Amino acid sequence: MRRAVWLVLAAAGCNQVLGVTDPHLRDGGAGDDATDGSAACAGDGFGYKISNVASCDIPAATGGLVLANATIDTTAGTITVDAAEPLADSTVVAQAGGGPQVRVVSVTDFRIPPGITVRVVGQYGLVVVVRGSAAIDGQLLASADHTTPAAGSRSAALCSGSAGTPGTLSAGSPSSSGGGGGGHGGDGALGGAAMSFIGGAILPGGPGGIADTNLPLQPLRGGCPGGGDARGAPASGGGAIQISASGRIDLSGTIAAAGGGAVAGDTTVSASAGGSGGGILLEAGTIAMTAGAAVTANGGAGADGSGTAAACSGENGHPGDAIPAAGGSCSADVSGGAGGAGGTPAHGGDSGLRGTGGGGAVGRIAIHSHAFTRGVVSPPPNLDTF
Repeated sequence: MRRAVWLVLAAAGCNQVLGVTDPHLRDGGAGDDATDGSAACAGDGFGYKISNVASCDIPAATGGLVLANATIDTTAGTITVDAAEPLADSTVVAQAGGGPQVRVVSVTDFRIPPGITVRVVGQYGLVVVVRGSAAIDGQLLASADHTTPAAGSRSAALCSGSAGTPGTLSAGSPSSSGGGGGGHGGDGALGGAAMSFIGGAILPGGPGGIADTNLPLQPLRGGCPGGGDARGAPASGGGAIQISASGRIDLSGTIAAAGGGAVAGDTTVSASAGGSGGGILLEAGTIAMTAGAAVTANGGAGADGSGTAAACSGENGHPGDAIPAAGGSCSADVSGGAGGAGGTPAHGGDSGLRGTGGGGAVGRIAIHSHAFTRGVVSPPPNLDTF
């Protein structure tokens, strides 16, 4: 193993049984209360039915995972510190209730120490199944970086009506309306209208994507892109993370799946909009956050299409607080729409000769637990007890 990435080997205490057809031995059935290692499948014996992943689709855990600064690639199934190496006891599976495929990692202990940052990238959302407890004291980030997706970010095609819509260019005029923000846990914001001075025409901004109704994150899904055209690449939605533990989840650090801020890279196209926040699902008997801990899925902000300087681009959604990401602002009187955060909806783009992009909506956070002590949770979570 690479330095500072340790696999703590331990007996998994669970034998995979092939060809099991008795429903009482699958998916949290009769075997689910076992605490002596006699569970039929790797996902049994947790005291609850693990969300989204069938119990017998989970690999048997052969050890714990304590992480250094690293990148997990859910497409390749690798973890990189100095160089890429296989991510042990992981596999890509179809979600039990439908939805996009996810990469499942099975461990006996999961820890991110203080000061450590783990970034998650790739096509698939990440599901960490812990036969034991998890402690997140550093940062676990599945956040988009402007137009760069995170693990499990959805494309416009997969988002359907939740993707933002591009703005419109005025033929023979420098004016254009802004794109609409990506939707997920709320509606994406409307792009700013273009107030054309040729013929007095007004170009409406692109509509924002609509909110979905998937409050418990079943299936687990990432966020949706904001509106942008072929030359103005859309900002990506946040990623998707699930941690399911048979013991506790203790959190003094940050778990984030923020949407990307729109990039102002081309003044010949309409201003792009922010991507929506992604999805984070935590489930364990006890989930305890310190006051300074944060679980966030904030939206990214829209761009000001008046120029290409860095100040014209919208901020990525904030990972560690419930403060809205600021829209791009590089002209005297307009700015891109702020991203959604906390209980504050995404803000629409400003109108002008060139309308600005709207903000991306918040994502979704779901908590499945007997006892939950919260710190900063943005947006407010959907709480479900068992």
